[in-house]
Amino acid sequence: MNFKYDSLDYIKQPTLVHCTQSRKGKGILDVDSLIINLKFCETSEMSFNIYQDHQGYESIKKGTVIKSDGFGYWSVDEAETDNDGIYEFKTVKAYSYEVVLGGINITFKEDSYYLYNELNADKSILGLIENNTNWKIGHVDITLANKKRTLEFENTPIYDALMKDISEAFKCYFVFNTDTMTIN
Repeated sequence: MNFKYDSLDYIKQPTLVHCTQSRKGKGILDVDSLIINLKFCETSEMSFNIYQDHQGYESIKKGTVIKSDGFGYWSVDEAETDNDGIYEFKTVKAYSYEVVLGGINITFKEDSYYLYNELNADKSILGLIENNTNWKIGHVDITLANKKRTLEFENTPIYDALMKDISEAFKCYFVFNTDTMTIN
């Protein structure tokens, strides 16, 4: 993440870009009251208001993909229409883009699995996730890569499995790079 500063050394508000589902930029969003709550080992949150007469108002709805300059991609979870008595606006809440992994389920029969094995990725948890999503695997610490654990998942969202059962079983944490769609 990169903070940008103005001439008075105040942090500049990052540019937000409305994107297609394939993450191609469609246009800049003109937003107010932007708040980005960055979290480690949890899903980061973003909120803002966008007024009816501002650029991008019509395009914001649940599931919209947003690119935040320096803070990666986000997925809109809520876009509620409100009115302050003068203007109509949407109050928007979005989560960092790794939440899309919560919409993809995995099933592993009970067995012993490596966390990650580059030479035999199909036999490792992260390799199977990489093969079944459009996310790549980045850095895996050498002390974890060839460890095996017995796990079983039945139609479990990938994000939940990674953040709970897999991180507990392997005593590790996962860092998501939403710009490169990489799991570290």
